[in-house]
Amino acid sequence: MNWLKSLFGGKRNTMVSKDGNFSDSWVAHPGITLEFDLQAVTLNGVGIGDPPQGLSFLGRAESFGRIGSGEGTEYTLIYPGLWVDLNAQAVRAYKLGFSPDGLDLEDEQDGDEPFQPFRGRLLFGGRMLNWGAYTVESDVVAILGRPVRRDDAMEDTEEPEPYLHLHYDLRGLEWLISFYEGRLTELWVYKRKT
Repeated sequence: MNWLKSLFGGKRNTMVSKDGNFSDSWVAHPGITLEFDLQAVTLNGVGIGDPPQGLSFLGRAESFGRIGSGEGTEYTLIYPGLWVDLNAQAVRAYKLGFSPDGLDLEDEQDGDEPFQPFRGRLLFGGRMLNWGAYTVESDVVAILGRPVRRDDAMEDTEEPEPYLHLHYDLRGLEWLISFYEGRLTELWVYKRKT
């Protein structure tokens, strides 16, 4: 029946495959270097709130998640070291992974690909940042300033594991930057739902 709707002008989301992968028709551009600009808050020029089709150069996501159905469906597209939350109209969030330490990877099954860090470059004001799994809190504060909130927590385990979360509210977006044992694990930027 969907083919009749598309043939006669019915509205159909051609970006979503039968298995629900929003990025199914996207074709990867292997020569492109990923660049996440912390000042502009963009991935290769595509910002939060921009149409998701601007990210088609990423190609089909290796894995994905979907919440809801119809017009309000939210998707998470997963690439090595990069998670993109979006809906059919706009990019909602970016999450960059730098280290598997302290991340909840319990969903990984035997045979799954091991964690891979973000493969691109981080920029701030046109300057390349050498952030990675070795980055510490003072490196982040030197670029982004003092956080709105700083949470450090200890989990109740046999050997306590220190977590640190820096919260920022920059350029109308929420930022969460996480550390495990003093080293950067992930950076998450998202638009607060209103």
